[in-house]
Amino acid sequence: MNFLSHFERVAKQANIRKFSLKRRTPSKTMRHCVATIAFQLVLHLANGFQWDMVEERRRTMCQEPECYERGKIYYQNRDKNVNPCENFFEYACGNWQKHNPPPKDAEEWNVYYSMEQKSAARLRVLLEDKDSSKEKKAKSKSSANEMQASEVYKNCMDIPEMKRMPAKDMKFKVERIAYWPVYLDEKQEKKFKIPTYLLDNHYVRQTGESAFFDIDVVADPEQNNQTLLKIKPMMSAYGILLRYAPWTVPEKWNYVDFMTEMLRSVVPSFASKSWLNRAKSELSEVIQFREKLEKIIDQSVVSESNARSSLKGRIADIQANHDKHMNMVKEAEIKWLDFIRSFYNDIHGQKIKEDTVVKLSSRRYLHDLIYLLKVTPGDVVANHIHLYFLERHLEYDSTIETVLKKAITSKNLPTGRMRRDVERWEICIFHHNMRDTLGKMYMKDQLTENAKSNVEKLMYDVREVIELQVEESWLNSATKKDAKSALKETLPIIGCSTKSTYAAPNGKVTLRREVIEKQNTIPMNPLKAETEYIKPFICVNAAYVQTPMYGENLPYVINMGSMGSSMGYEAYHTFSMENIKKKQKSKYIWSTDLVDSYVERAACFSRQQYEYKKVEIERLGISMKDIKVSNTMQEDMADTMGVNAAYETYRRQLWRENGMCQILPQLHFMTCDQHFFLAFANKFCGKTSPNVALGIMMSSDQSIDEMRVNGVLSNMPEFARAFNCKKNDAMNPLRKCKLW
Repeated sequence: MNFLSHFERVAKQANIRKFSLKRRTPSKTMRHCVATIAFQLVLHLANGFQWDMVEERRRTMCQEPECYERGKIYYQNRDKNVNPCENFFEYACGNWQKHNPPPKDAEEWNVYYSMEQKSAARLRVLLEDKDSSKEKKAKSKSSANEMQASEVYKNCMDIPEMKRMPAKDMKFKVERIAYWPVYLDEKQEKKFKIPTYLLDNHYVRQTGESAFFDIDVVADPEQNNQTLLKIKPMMSAYGILLRYAPWTVPEKWNYVDFMTEMLRSVVPSFASKSWLNRAKSELSEVIQFREKLEKIIDQSVVSESNARSSLKGRIADIQANHDKHMNMVKEAEIKWLDFIRSFYNDIHGQKIKEDTVVKLSSRRYLHDLIYLLKVTPGDVVANHIHLYFLERHLEYDSTIETVLKKAITSKNLPTGRMRRDVERWEICIFHHNMRDTLGKMYMKDQLTENAKSNVEKLMYDVREVIELQVEESWLNSATKKDAKSALKETLPIIGCSTKSTYAAPNGKVTLRREVIEKQNTIPMNPLKAETEYIKPFICVNAAYVQTPMYGENLPYVINMGSMGSSMGYEAYHTFSMENIKKKQKSKYIWSTDLVDSYVERAACFSRQQYEYKKVEIERLGISMKDIKVSNTMQEDMADTMGVNAAYETYRRQLWRENGMCQILPQLHFMTCDQHFFLAFANKFCGKTSPNVALGIMMSSDQSIDEMRVNGVLSNMPEFARAFNCKKNDAMNPLRKCKLW
């Protein structure tokens, strides 16, 4: 080791100005500096940083209202009956759901969903402009784009909506249409038969939902963002269910039982006495039809990636295209003008007419649907339409719900999940395509310049420490130089705007709505509570800069544990397998032997996440032999090293403050280190159903939230020390994983 270079590096870490070693008569200050650095050098030779040994000397209580509020949140979320050394996630978040009840039917509800809903609610106020006072209007001076975004949102809100209703009220709705083939005998069916498109239109007028299409109200960028109706394939043919695996025989019969129970709860007065005897076979035919419909929905998603697959034109053009493929088969008939008027009668004061322009997102879906309707008996299609309406709008009792859940589980493996009912205002915001304008509206209202500069500073602080970690790592000197150079080029953007151009080290980069580096495509949504590494930027959406990720007046340790760990997580994507194996000037960035060392360390994370998943899956009564889990190694490594970097950054600040730190009022009994880990864990608080958790473990590139807390912190001896965990406690295993 070159003593002088290491000596100067320690001086840099200690923020002590460099000086010449040739000076013959050192001053008192000089001698003090030499002694200080010599002591720190001893620590470095022991493979650590000078702040690793700093002790808390004094804690002061933060008196800001924000500190009391955050302290209250952390205190309420804690389950003090749980041993933090056994399950820190449950210790930190065990009571979170009690104070953050999930929406009905939500199988996954966590901090991120909660933040996004709060952000959408704030944006809703801006779009609806409830406060019409002259003072507010004078201050806002909304741009033309913002006014148009509000107009599109309000037009979307005009689509009909129906809440779920109990069976006794739903029965009244059922009685209004006599053509319910499943309830009728052959004679009744002939008497009451009507075209199936009229049935669909009838329900669309009441609910705003079709049994064949979804409609979004969006802005047309080719026409100054005027309102445009976008007709697209429905989300799911099964109404209440989202399926991601083929039906098993037991599931099908459970689904038949579910539909039967629904029908039994709303039997109309005109139903034949023998309807129940025929129901099983008729409902089986509905499932067969829906399987085919689901298949063409899936195929249309693939075809939508081709720009030519869509059709934008007058309603008359859509009708002509439909009639051409219908080929006079009445079962496939749709009167498009009537259908669209059922959703929507006028746009910005103008009635829907045949020359009104609409957009069909998938020609293929329309053509495949027409063919399916042509070859399917009308009574089967009619039953599908009625049942779709019931599934989406009947309030289920416990019997119906129990049978339904059996229709999405096969040998304890989830094959689907229930759709969550979403309110119209949420749909109108999250499906709004003027995302950049919505993002700017939200940022202008919610994101202060002070908050932006504070979050940027957190990022730069973490980045500095990661550079030091790289310098102390097992990489060779040339690779260290390249790695630190890549880190220096990584810049934070707080409140990403997807159409703005930002200065980057190698020129200017524009983050378009769906265009990222080179040919890669990653959709960006400014309203999502997320961060994203988009080389060379770390984008932090404005919706992410809120409780519990950040607070303007919170202690440094809290913001570093929450926001800082996110910055570290994104920055460590610089060292993903994909990035280190890229070629630069015909050479790999990392040599083969270094990549081998990297792979060896990465294997530890792979083994660890597999063991965690095995325990979790077997707790659900499922054998690992029956399923294949996803590999989350890269994300687990970024999580672990990101928190490690944030922790070192907080410790450096503690060292600079001579061991003094601020803490939260309600948590006066906890140390600063414990505050850091509690702030980190609270980012992931939430509840996930076993069904969804299993789906995540089988398909996601990230671990479930509990693993992202417990798995990461169990790799940190600093955590075990902070909570006095014993050897071989669940949170203090002998084998720990680390990149360096």
